[in-house]
Amino acid sequence: MPDRGTSRLMARPGKEQTTRGDIKLSAQNLTTGFLQEKNEEVWWRSMQSQDVMLPDEVVVEMEKWMKTPASKWIWVEAPVDELAEKRLTCAAFRIAEIVLNSGMVCIYFFASARPTWKGSSAKDSWNIQNSSRKEEAATALLYSLITQLVRLPRELDRCPPDLCRPDAFDSLLDLSIPPAARHAAALGLIRTLLDHAPKALVLVVDAVHLADCAATRRPLADLLGMLRERGRSLGHVVKVLFTTVGSCALLAANMQRGERVDAERMALARPGLPLRGWSQISGPRGLGRGPGQNVASEDS
Repeated sequence: MPDRGTSRLMARPGKEQTTRGDIKLSAQNLTTGFLQEKNEEVWWRSMQSQDVMLPDEVVVEMEKWMKTPASKWIWVEAPVDELAEKRLTCAAFRIAEIVLNSGMVCIYFFASARPTWKGSSAKDSWNIQNSSRKEEAATALLYSLITQLVRLPRELDRCPPDLCRPDAFDSLLDLSIPPAARHAAALGLIRTLLDHAPKALVLVVDAVHLADCAATRRPLADLLGMLRERGRSLGHVVKVLFTTVGSCALLAANMQRGERVDAERMALARPGLPLRGWSQISGPRGLGRGPGQNVASEDS
């Protein structure tokens, strides 16, 4: 679980410039301020004990995606079904676990890991009257990416100008600012962090449809555009996996031909009922590694 950090980015006494460690301390508040940590911890423990069985055609595509050393995106779309949703989230969790255990850099976000927002508690209330639940989910996604990107790159030992300002994170934490403005500020920080990130990144995002609405589609599409652009750059690899139940207008408009994986057969599954043509996800040998695809040090 993340440690609680400071709300402002400030250089430590005796230092002439802000370091990556200072940025990490400030970025930690982006997620701790938005989630019920106890619920998230319970969710992660439950995922580790789940059995992951999927239709063979889905497992094949997921393992092909893991093996390829080049940039590759896939979107696994399952039908709207409670059991299918649970299985697909478990599958995304398992893949993130496999990638991390292989020593590759993996950034992840599970919208269903965040069932209780602090805004729903009188004790931990924060002003969300101008923000829909999907805007909240989009905010959590963007802020989670920032927090994880800050922890990854070694190159942040020298602070980029956009991150060195004492108020670099303040606009993200000021809930009097409309969500659209906070999303725009978050995208600016993500772009800067991507410029200093490892050359190869794996991104696993589960249930992005929970963050997709008319108000969030533009900033989320801009995020996908940034990742596409980086993956096309010489010497860079960006591999992205999305998992959703039901359609997602954001992905329908931004994924390319051949990137969607139909998981319609997941609707046939029932608890305790073995099905032919289903298998478990495994960590394939020769898991694809692009340039610089080692776990980055978190030392500040």
